[in-house]
Amino acid sequence: MGAWGTSIFSDDNAADLREDYRDLIGNGLSGSEATDRLIEEWQPDGNDGYFVATFWLALALTQWKCGRLEERVKAEKAPRGSRQGAGAASITTAGTDENQATHSVQLRLGAD
Repeated sequence: MGAWGTSIFSDDNAADLREDYRDLIGNGLSGSEATDRLIEEWQPDGNDGYFVATFWLALALTQWKCGRLEERVKAEKAPRGSRQGAGAASITTAGTDENQATHSVQLRLGAD
């Protein structure tokens, strides 16, 4: 697993999560059911701040692009996850392009 660029989806976990969400929706699950399944399978509440931030930002952006952004992901998880511990440091200090990408996602999602 790794990252090959500065966009949110230039990260293997983020790209896999996006694919999993789209597959679940395509298989007939509701947005909420797909989210519940991903949370159960990916368990994004661990000690790895980078993984937690990546999970919630990728899920929120994927939902937003699909026109299915859930309030619980937007309001409770994406803004908090994007600022959490090591994840926030890794995301925001890696470089200007990555910093701008993260800020762009937060603006799209209505985060401060």
